[in-house]
Amino acid sequence: MKKLMTILLCVLLSSFVFGDTIFFNDGTTRKNVVVTKETYDKVEYYFKDAGAGSKQQVGQHRVKEVQRSEVPNDFQIAEGYFSQKAYEQARRDYQRAMRSRDWTEQHCLFRIAESYRLEGKTRDAISAYKNVISKFPKGRYLPECYFYQGEAFFAAKDWRRAAGAYFKAAKFYSQIKKKDQAYDAKYKVAFCEEKRKAYGKAVQMYKSLIGGLEKDHKMYNKANVRIGLCLLGEKKYRDAKRHLLKIINDKNIKDPFVLSAAYVGMGDYYREGNAENDSKKSLLCYMRVILMYSGTSDDMARAYRGAAVCFKLMKNANKARQMEQQAAKWESS
Repeated sequence: MKKLMTILLCVLLSSFVFGDTIFFNDGTTRKNVVVTKETYDKVEYYFKDAGAGSKQQVGQHRVKEVQRSEVPNDFQIAEGYFSQKAYEQARRDYQRAMRSRDWTEQHCLFRIAESYRLEGKTRDAISAYKNVISKFPKGRYLPECYFYQGEAFFAAKDWRRAAGAYFKAAKFYSQIKKKDQAYDAKYKVAFCEEKRKAYGKAVQMYKSLIGGLEKDHKMYNKANVRIGLCLLGEKKYRDAKRHLLKIINDKNIKDPFVLSAAYVGMGDYYREGNAENDSKKSLLCYMRVILMYSGTSDDMARAYRGAAVCFKLMKNANKARQMEQQAAKWESS
């Protein structure tokens, strides 16, 4: 209730604001302007005092936020419901706010798509993102629509369509110089190929990605460790072992997600790729992940599943069953 009262107060105060404001990433602002168009790559505007003849534009990559002087009541109330995760109520108000200003439709449609995704309504989210792209093919949220459409396809385990959506997101993020977002999307494309068991293709994509990164970039090790796991998938066990141990022995690598993936890989190596089929060493690697790290849901499920196999080989059926139950939980998360 307090949040909604605050929103209504903002509605009253907004009537005293004269013009839109553009906030830039460098901390500067451009006040008392009229924003006429927002696309994925630029913001078009003119200074209110100078009139429409003073139209200018600025690259979207420089813009942190556009603050409108006149925001419809329904839109602000919808934003309040959205922040409270009351998505169904938010959608109703976004629908009402959609036609109230010439700028609101694409924002409302995107938020509706987001609400479906955050609710876990994958099919509705995919359809809603497609609707935004169809109505606004150069819209403000074009890269985000493709990226989150990829996330929705990924959640549905449709790796091929997910890869296609991520690829388009990477393309548009690269165009507008949002490098980190482009790297993330490219990583997801490679990961989809890995999920499809196209390991050779995934390795080339991961190598291409890290080839343009400094070693201290957070994405470098995240992509590099996946190369080791793909080498395991290709049954190139010696190469995989060498690759993963190099990561594990690097004292500069602290990221638990990277280390958990590396130890899961070594667990698989000792169980599958080692001539001795050393279940004890394999189990130690898996249990290290389970007890010490918090990896991705994929890696945690893989660790529990691998541990279950090891316990079965050790004739510990009860423990194996416990590990399988935990694996199932991670696989469904």
